[in-house]
Amino acid sequence: RAVRASSSMSGTSTTSGGEGTSWEKRFNELLEFKARQGHCDVPQNYPENASLGIWVNKQRMEHKNRSEGKNSSLNDVRLRRLQDAGFKWAKRKGQASWDTKFNELLAYRAEHGNCHVPTKYRENTALGRWVSTQRAEYKKYSEGDAKTSMNDEKVRRLESIGFAWFMAL
Repeated sequence: RAVRASSSMSGTSTTSGGEGTSWEKRFNELLEFKARQGHCDVPQNYPENASLGIWVNKQRMEHKNRSEGKNSSLNDVRLRRLQDAGFKWAKRKGQASWDTKFNELLAYRAEHGNCHVPTKYRENTALGRWVSTQRAEYKKYSEGDAKTSMNDEKVRRLESIGFAWFMAL
């Protein structure tokens, strides 16, 4: 007796709990990324594998939809497999995220000799936006605005690496 493992109409495999073949491919790429990097936090704009970065972000959106009772392609099997791999559903916020971007700025400085990241830096658009945000937050901070994420410690750390608060045009 034959067991049908896939449907030619849908183009998806029904093995491994009904995972689509592209889902399986990306999941395996995520496991390879984790083996190399030690975590599953693939940047959305990951230059080595743009499709993987987009896929990871999509899994987070599908998880949000699922938790809100909306339609979601994230079934129980996929959810469990991602959790077992150590997948984090929310991006890191606050200080951990700031530290990550600060380390990216250090890498930029090591490569370019300065901290003058263009706002629309093609190789890392998020870093360009982050640098611009630091300047805007510093302006609020220096004006005494209580609604700023800037603080003495961040100012000290940025200044210690030659960060320029104002860029000459």
